[in-house]
Amino acid sequence: MKKITILLMALSFFLNACSLPTTKGYENILDTWLGGTEDNLISKWGVPSHVYESGTKKYLTYYKSRSFYTPGVAPYYQTTYNQWTGTAYTSQYGGSAGYKVNYYCETTFTVVNGVITDWRWQGNSCRAHEE
Repeated sequence: MKKITILLMALSFFLNACSLPTTKGYENILDTWLGGTEDNLISKWGVPSHVYESGTKKYLTYYKSRSFYTPGVAPYYQTTYNQWTGTAYTSQYGGSAGYKVNYYCETTFTVVNGVITDWRWQGNSCRAHEE
């Protein structure tokens, strides 16, 4: 029985470690800030990328981005020699060009009287592990 318990714990740990970040996980984190203070948000997330005020509301926007370059693959060359004509031909096979991938996440918190009342996000990198 003890071995089964240890095995189940190890399996649970492995599955959690292998889980991919999701937008739901990110939204769960954002939900924890509702009702929190602007000062606490700034102390944890740092200075916002942009601040906009309209009437009694303040909007704090955080922006993060990163880019990755995936290098291409060199083609394969094959040379064929024709012994009857004495000529050689080289053919190219495969290969691919490299490409750049951009990831970004923009998160805006709505603050009223120093208290976070709402949030919104956009981007392809607004993800976190679900807890």
